[in-house]
Amino acid sequence: MELALWGGNFNPPGNHHIEIARALARVAERVVIVPAGPRAEKREQNAIASTFRAALVDLAFRDIDRVELDFSDLENQVFTSNDELARRYSDADVWHVVPREFVDGGATEESMIQQYWEQSGDLWKSAKFLIVHPKNHPPSVADLPPNYRLLEVNAEGRSQDIRVALVRGENVSHQIDPAVLNFIETRGLYRLSSPAHSRTISLQGKSGHVYFDKRNVAASDWAQRFNSVSIDRADYVIALGGDGTMLQAIGKFWERRIPFFGVNFGHVGFLLNDREDVSSSSFPSEDVIVRDLPMLRVESLLTDGSTSVGLAFNDAWLERSTGQTAWLEVKVDDQVRFKKLVCDGVLTCTAAGSTAYASSMGATPMLADTEAWMLVGSNVMTPRNWKSAPISMNSSITVRNLDPDKRPVRGFIGGTSLGDVLEMRIRPSRTAFVELAFLPEHDMSRKIADVLFPNT
Repeated sequence: MELALWGGNFNPPGNHHIEIARALARVAERVVIVPAGPRAEKREQNAIASTFRAALVDLAFRDIDRVELDFSDLENQVFTSNDELARRYSDADVWHVVPREFVDGGATEESMIQQYWEQSGDLWKSAKFLIVHPKNHPPSVADLPPNYRLLEVNAEGRSQDIRVALVRGENVSHQIDPAVLNFIETRGLYRLSSPAHSRTISLQGKSGHVYFDKRNVAASDWAQRFNSVSIDRADYVIALGGDGTMLQAIGKFWERRIPFFGVNFGHVGFLLNDREDVSSSSFPSEDVIVRDLPMLRVESLLTDGSTSVGLAFNDAWLERSTGQTAWLEVKVDDQVRFKKLVCDGVLTCTAAGSTAYASSMGATPMLADTEAWMLVGSNVMTPRNWKSAPISMNSSITVRNLDPDKRPVRGFIGGTSLGDVLEMRIRPSRTAFVELAFLPEHDMSRKIADVLFPNT
C-alpha cells in the first residue's frame, strides 16, 4: 500500500490516534495525516488556536516513521473534503483511512461516507478505504464498500471525551502522550479560561541542547559549561551568540516545539538574555518566562513561474535588483493601499523582528509580544514621508512588482534570497510559532530604549 490518507480533527490527539498511526505505518509506505480546518458544524475545532492544534499534532506524531503532516487546512483556515484530498495526492495510490463507524450502514446507503462526504456516491464505489476497527469488532461484511482493507488496532478513545475530561479537570494522563499533555497543561488549553501565550516554567531537572557560534570564542567557552544532549532528547535549546545565532537555531529546531533560551554574546541581543544576568543566577533557572511568538508565512511567485512557500521568524522583504527604483503595488487584506509605491524595497516583520532590519530602515521597534506586525518602506520616494505601518495579526499583505521587466526585485525570507520575484503574499502563520524563554529580569523595553535614545 503506497499512501494511507488520514483526515480528522485530532482535537486533541490521544494515545489511540498514535497507536493507529503506528499501525498505519506498518502497512503503508507513506502515511499522510491532515488535521481538518474549520467547519460551521464543528464548533469545537475553533476552541483553540490553529497554532496550538498544529503543535499538538506535531508532538503526537512527529517521531513515527513514514508519517507526514499536512497542515494546509489549518494554515489556510479551510476544510478540504476527501475527494479534494484524493485529487491533491492523485499521483499516489491513495487509501482513505476511516474508522469502522464511517462504513456502518453501508448496505442501505446510510453510512457516514455515503451520507456526508462530498462526491460520496463516486467515492464509495471507486475509492479505496482502509477501515480501522477495534480488536474483535470488524464491520459487517454487508456494509463494506467495494474496495477496502481492514486494519485491526487495539486502541480505543475519543477526542470529545478527552476534551470533556480536561474541562472538568480530570486526570487524562492515561489517554494522552506526556509531551502533548504537557503542552496542553502549560497553556491551559481546553479550559474555560483563555489559553495563555506566555507562562512561567522551570528548567531545573530538564535537558538542553546547546547551539552556539563556533567562531565566537566566548560563546565556545561557555558552551563547555552545559551538558548538551541531542536535539531529539532536549527539553529546550540553549543558543549562545548574537541574535543571528538565535535565528539560526530557530530555523533549525522550531519544529521541535520546545523553548529557546538565548545567552547574548553579540551586541544588543534583543532575543537573548544578558550574559551577566545568567551568570548571577542559578542555571538552569527555576523561573523562566516563555512567550509564544509568531512566525510569518511567505508565499512567493518567482519570475520563472515557480512558487515558493517559506517561514520567517524575523522578516521577509523585497528590494530592487538593479540601480532603478522599484514600483510596487501593496495590498492589505486584498485592498490596495499603495497603487504605486516608489522605493528601494518593502519589508514585513514580526514584532520580534522589528528590532532588526526594520529598525535600521527607520521603523520604531515594538516589544516582542506586541499583538501586531509591521510593514516598512525602504527609501520611499512616493508617497513622500511614508515609513511604516502596524498591521493586525489577522491581516495579510500582498506586494506585487508593477514593472518586472524593467525594474526587477529580489525576494528574501529571513535573509535568504529567493532570487527575482513577481509577488509575495505574507501573513502570520496559523501553524508555526516559536517559544522564547527569558529570565524574569530580562527587559526588552530597556534595550529598545537604549537604541531609540542613544547616549550623546
